[in-house]
Formats: sequence, C-alpha cells, structure tokens
Amino acid sequence: MECDQEWYKKHIIVFADMILKNKLKSPFNEMLLINYIKLLMKEYQVNKAITVSEAAFEMYPSNPYFLYLKNANKLNNIEMACLKMLDELKEDSNKLREARRDNDQWLVYNAIDLIPDIMLKLLTKAEYYDHAKELLNEINLTMGHHNYIEPEIGLYKSE
Repeated sequence: MECDQEWYKKHIIVFADMILKNKLKSPFNEMLLINYIKLLMKEYQVNKAITVSEAAFEMYPSNPYFLYLKNANKLNNIEMACLKMLDELKEDSNKLREARRDNDQWLVYNAIDLIPDIMLKLLTKAEYYDHAKELLNEINLTMGHHNYIEPEIGLYKSE
C-alpha cells in the first residue's frame, strides 16, 4: 500500500507539472490539479498549494474549486503564521520572565501584563477559540487598559 501511495505521488507531480506547462490535454486535467493541490495541502506545502491553485484558476476560471482551494490555503497560511507568532511570543515571554526573576527594578514595566492580550488575539485569529476563551478568563481585565482585545472581550463574554 505504501508503494502505491509513493507511485501515485510521483506520478501526480509529473502530470500536474505537464498540465501547468500546457503539455497535457485531457478531460481529467482539472481533477488531477485538484488532487495535486490536496496532496500539497496534506504535506503542509501551503505556499506551493496557493501558487498551483492560482495557476489552475487562471487556466480554468469556470471551476470554483480552484478559487476555494486558493483562498482556503491562504487562510491556512494565516493560521500557520499566527501559530508561529504565538510560539515566538511564548519563547520571548519566557526569556523576559527569566531576565526579570529576582530583579525588582523590572516591576515598573507593567507592559508584560499585556502580553496575554496579544496571545488572545493570535489564538482568535488562528481559530483556537476554546484556548482563547480560557486565556481570557485568566486575564485580569480590571488592571490596565485592554483596548487591543475589546472585540474579543465582547465576543467571548457574550457567549
């Protein structure tokens, strides 16, 4: 079975390349390109999936599936960027906490209390609503200004 999947993958890449270069004319071209884009998505090659779906939509503008795949992949790209930013923010926050430990002079910088606001915004944009709601419950909204997350506060508190 594994051998069949590798064979399929190898051949769909070859056929998709031929289709995109207008070297293959077949009634199955659209379906082959759709399957190729899905393969790229499965392998988390989002940028390539966007490029191929844009090219496919140019070739077949009457097929709405290519428009869907292009935009779905752009949304996936945004989600991945949000999650990457979230990881970087966590890492930087840990470095900041480590630098602040046992050092009272850092207490004047209360902006660290606003870092969860950015995390909440990123979780919401990445559509991790349950995690965002949990984080919002941990944020002390009575301390400081939380203007940046007013839409999220309204969204999660109205539920």
